[in-house]
Amino acid sequence: MSERNLNLGCDQFWRTGHKHPMVQLKSWIFLAATIHSDSQYLVDAIMKGWAVAWKKKDWWLNNKERAKNIDLWQKLLQLCEKHQAEFRWVKGHAGIPENERCDQLSMTALHLPNLPADEGYENKPETEGVRPAMQAGEPCRKCSTPVIKQTSRKKPKHDF
Repeated sequence: MSERNLNLGCDQFWRTGHKHPMVQLKSWIFLAATIHSDSQYLVDAIMKGWAVAWKKKDWWLNNKERAKNIDLWQKLLQLCEKHQAEFRWVKGHAGIPENERCDQLSMTALHLPNLPADEGYENKPETEGVRPAMQAGEPCRKCSTPVIKQTSRKKPKHDF
């Protein structure tokens, strides 16, 4: 089987931070692929397992912040589950011909007329803010053991 290398020039992000490299990738993962990107965030999120961890935590990065571009991370993870993909980082704007060409192509695509709306961004859920408190019976976020809510046995302190 031949190896296909695809160099993505992706530092020109579309609308929301790191959305652009994932938009390009959704149609480029084959049975086995080595994907070169100048987005260290994208490469690390896949290769270091960050995106899988975010998915396990219902897309919460911490108690106050949700992952961005959840719709695209979901699609990318589905593709990575079906196909063998390795992500490698390349330095952007370093004169790498394929990377420079990808920058040109992405900027051209960005300025096309009738660009479709970004449904994941336009219709994102209003669940920003504080992560909801865990309820009894839910799996623990760290170990997956069901949570048991207990009431304190200590007597409440009174300020007199």
